[in-house]
Amino acid sequence: MPDDIDPRDSVLGTLEGLAAVEAAASVEAALRAAVEAACAATASRRGLAGLFDGEAVTAGEWFDVTEGWTGAPLRWELGEGAPGRVCESGTPLACNDLPGSAECLPETTGVLRLSRFACVPMEAGGGSMGFIEVGDRPSEYTADEVRCLRLVARSTARRLTALADRERQDAEQRLRTEALLGGRELFSLDPESVLAEAVSRAREVTGADDVIAVRLESRRQLEAAELGDDDRAVLEEAFRTRAPAETARVLAVPLVGDDRLLGALLVRGVLLPDAGERRSALEALAARAGVALAHALLYRTQADIAQRLQERLLPLDPPEVPGLDVAVAYVSASHGAGRGGDFIDFYSRTGGHLAVVIGDVAGKGVDALATTVVVKYALRAAVAGGTLSWPTRPGAALQEVHNAMLGELDPERFVTLLFALASVRRGTLELATAGHPAPFVVRSGAVERPLMLTAPAIGVDPEVALSPYPSEVIELASGDLVVLFTDGITELRDARGAFFEDAIPDLLAGLHDRPAPEVVAALLDGASRFAAQPPADDIALVCLRLLPRPGTGERPSSAAPGKDSDEDGGRRET
Repeated sequence: MPDDIDPRDSVLGTLEGLAAVEAAASVEAALRAAVEAACAATASRRGLAGLFDGEAVTAGEWFDVTEGWTGAPLRWELGEGAPGRVCESGTPLACNDLPGSAECLPETTGVLRLSRFACVPMEAGGGSMGFIEVGDRPSEYTADEVRCLRLVARSTARRLTALADRERQDAEQRLRTEALLGGRELFSLDPESVLAEAVSRAREVTGADDVIAVRLESRRQLEAAELGDDDRAVLEEAFRTRAPAETARVLAVPLVGDDRLLGALLVRGVLLPDAGERRSALEALAARAGVALAHALLYRTQADIAQRLQERLLPLDPPEVPGLDVAVAYVSASHGAGRGGDFIDFYSRTGGHLAVVIGDVAGKGVDALATTVVVKYALRAAVAGGTLSWPTRPGAALQEVHNAMLGELDPERFVTLLFALASVRRGTLELATAGHPAPFVVRSGAVERPLMLTAPAIGVDPEVALSPYPSEVIELASGDLVVLFTDGITELRDARGAFFEDAIPDLLAGLHDRPAPEVVAALLDGASRFAAQPPADDIALVCLRLLPRPGTGERPSSAAPGKDSDEDGGRRET
């Protein structure tokens, strides 16, 4: 042993290294511990270890007592270098007097550049499973050092064999567990369905009839459950430790998902051995059920939020304005957290005028709905809060909401809006749109669509609303209908790929003078019969019908645009 190495340090390092080999939980950890033990036992500066797969010897890193571990993928064919030689022959190799050029020993000329080394095989089952090599010892390697290396190699080989056996047993156990579980995954967006399925499968796995699932939404709920004293004691222990707990006849396995304790499966009346396959299968089932339950609870929370937001966005009871028949419909293409951003709103501050806005926020889910709420109430604040005069000009309203949303929309988010102002006394409808489809106007003998000067959707071009959005005024006669909609209905396709938008005029042509609710119902029924697939997007509809004046069959009187006054003196801004 070199003079600068304390024998006590060498022995202590070797023992610590061998203990680390025995405690290693992985092949990589065992090989590292073996190299460090070998370096300590032989007072070597460098070392490495690798595995033999029957064709070649490989190592992924090497060790320096000063620098630590360095990753370097290394490979030797059989008979090549010291690792290839010892794995082929099963005998140690020590080189103390290396020639100046040793191309047959790459560790002397490669990344390691060892001046002298000793290499021994790791033997198991009558063959080599790998090697341990150390080098750069200040003095020559002796036969005693080589024997010491072989002892380290044998200990390492035993640990590697045990790890391989355990991995094989674990794999076999997983296969048996999957067989008991039937290879099925738990999946449902309803928490109660997840629990019911978990209980059903737990009965199959354990053979027990008495299995229940206990949700842990609150301690009060647990106290209200019909449980015996033993049940409660076992559940409390499982909840406290987040691990299975049991008595002689009761077993509780916690349900954990998203790192939250969500409940437990309680099995009563059947003894399950600790090491039994059915016990392992039950625990695997509980782990899957916990994850599925966490996903279902998250979806339910999002769905509840989406439901409440959607209810605020769709007033299905429009205000009553004398002279107007109004109907609204909304059909969701998805439910819960997948709802879209369609919305409708009405404003009527004085008699004789009704403002209607219909819009669609790009995207789905809670984020789209939250954006929709902001857009709706920004517009409502402008119209009903006094920022804009009444009756509000549609172009000015869209300009106001555009400016209010500057900097509020995500880059991929945009909003289409159509703002319409109906004047009953004048028999007119003034329209402005921000990227939203033009409505259908149903007259006696004709179905028209305004040739609107459209502007980009809000959020597409931040410079577009330096002035009010362009608007158009159309005249209405008694009985005329105006149908506003989102693109969920017009983009429906039949089996040949034709759009429902092209079929709507023929459908509406026979509905003039029909009540607004009947028109909406007829459109939805026609869309349902036309579409080859269920709607992929939400559908929102508004139908306005101008009613005849009481006692006359004439259309309302007309007045020049910009001069309209309503019944109580409100004046339109020009």
